[in-house]
This record gives sequence, C-alpha cells and structure tokens, in this order.
Amino acid sequence: VKLFDSNNSSIFNESYVLDPEEKIKSQYPVRLITGTYIEVTLDNNITKAETVYSNLSDTDILYININARSDNPLDLSIVTP
Repeated sequence: VKLFDSNNSSIFNESYVLDPEEKIKSQYPVRLITGTYIEVTLDNNITKAETVYSNLSDTDILYININARSDNPLDLSIVTP
C-alpha cells in the first residue's frame, strides 16, 4: 500500500503478507487531502489506484479489500459516511 501527496512524494509505504482468508484492519496516520494518490498492488501485479479529489474528514474511510478467490481480487474505495 502506497500513498503519495500531490507532489508525488511518498507519505506511506507498507507491505503486508496475508494467508488465505486473513484480513487486516489498519488505520493510516495520514490525512488524505486533495491530490493524495493511493496505489495498491498485489504480488501478482494487479494494481488499483485512486486519487483523492476533495479533502477527507476524520470520519472518511479508505477501504482496501483483497479476495484471493475472486475474479476481481482487489477493490479500492473511499467511503464517506
């Protein structure tokens, strides 16, 4: 999981190794503002990316779902309550 600010500078870069059916719930200590670029890549080189187009509040949530048994194994979304 990589996060880049609007100047393309890395602000978060973390790798995870998951077993089948394992889930990770993590809170990122980074405020997502306009221009933040989110990139997630699986080991098999499936990449999803999202750019934040408005400042997110503390209640907005970044979801990254990985499902090894799916035809769409990686889902990346930002949810505003």
